[in-house]
Amino acid sequence: MAGESLAAAQVSAVVNASAFVSGRYPNSGPLRLAESGIVLVDAVGADVMGAVHDGASLVIEDGRL
Repeated sequence: MAGESLAAAQVSAVVNASAFVSGRYPNSGPLRLAESGIVLVDAVGADVMGAVHDGASLVIEDGRL
């Protein structure tokens, strides 16, 4: 559901503090995002939650935030 919603919102990228896929259950959200051309940055660490605030502009280069 989240992947569909983000794709519909036409976001440029999704940065995830932890891994997109844990392997515990099927998760097609990251696939839907990738199919929509949305950049995925995975497992950047929990510190991102305090360092990045809503509305902040970020640069993603070579898969790094």
